[in-house]
Amino acid sequence: MILMGESDTLEFKKSTGEWKEITKTISAFANTKGGTIILT
Repeated sequence: MILMGESDTLEFKKSTGEWKEITKTISAFANTKGGTIILT
């Protein structure tokens, strides 16, 4: 997955406690095709 990189259905997020940014991504994925968010 990491080698494939991010796409419209895969996004990597650094776990920094910035929940506002993560919830924006979750909302965007929920309103489109869905996808996978990987927290590191």
